[in-house]
Amino acid sequence: ARQGLIAAGFAVLLLASPLIFAQMFTSPSARSNRSNVERGAMLQAAWEGFASSPLIGQGSWFSKSDVMDNFLQIRKAAAEETRNSVGFDHKDFQGVTIHSQLLVALAEGGIFGGAFFFCYGLAALWALWHTLGAATWSFMLPSRLFLLFTGLWDLLMAPFSGPVRLNIALITVLVAVCWEERRALKRRTNLVAVTIAK
Repeated sequence: ARQGLIAAGFAVLLLASPLIFAQMFTSPSARSNRSNVERGAMLQAAWEGFASSPLIGQGSWFSKSDVMDNFLQIRKAAAEETRNSVGFDHKDFQGVTIHSQLLVALAEGGIFGGAFFFCYGLAALWALWHTLGAATWSFMLPSRLFLLFTGLWDLLMAPFSGPVRLNIALITVLVAVCWEERRALKRRTNLVAVTIAK
């Protein structure tokens, strides 16, 4: 029953995701609007960098590529469209970080470079499914859910910074814990089945 409810919740969230993201990127406040311009330009530039070289990407830090130049142009156009260009230096991209671990890996290393993040994302989704649908409820469950939800958000919408790298390591360990829990649960289920059969 738990897994059915969770599957339905995931389906609703997936169907509603376009509306959720549209709402996120159309906030009326000036500060949010400026942030949305920056974030949207980063995501678009990274995606275009990947699309132009999908197998091997553009190289580390987008070396010898026009990804950052494209970012500046996209940001300038979006800022002018939203009338929120105050504070943007259209010639300076020092310190700019693309807010998506997955897209950065794809833009820098293509499909081969993004392989780890694809596997990591799928493993984190599976651990979330296991934690919600099969794991025994305990006082540690909220912490596990928080770590998994934030890790998946970071995968899509956060830069590859120091604290996030620590979260990746923690989530990888948590996936291993969930896998061992699953094995133990299957062993108990099989033992019960054998006992009933006898």
